[in-house]
Amino acid sequence: MPNIYLTHPKHGAKVATNVDEARADMANGWKIFTPGVQARLQEAEQRMEAEKAAEPVVNALPSRRGRGRPRAEPQGD
Repeated sequence: MPNIYLTHPKHGAKVATNVDEARADMANGWKIFTPGVQARLQEAEQRMEAEKAAEPVVNALPSRRGRGRPRAEPQGD
């Protein structure tokens, strides 16, 4: 007997013990998944977020609006 792993957004996860049960569940919104794949995808997403956080932020400050402040002393040669 095969074990078929199913997940549902509202009801969580379950294991169907035969193909007919899995087909009936899939007709009611359940989707098949492979148990180890979800964990590896989450780990990969966490690594990508960590790498993204480590990158330097360029031009993070908003640009100034309007004219700049006048300088106290004129610049000369």
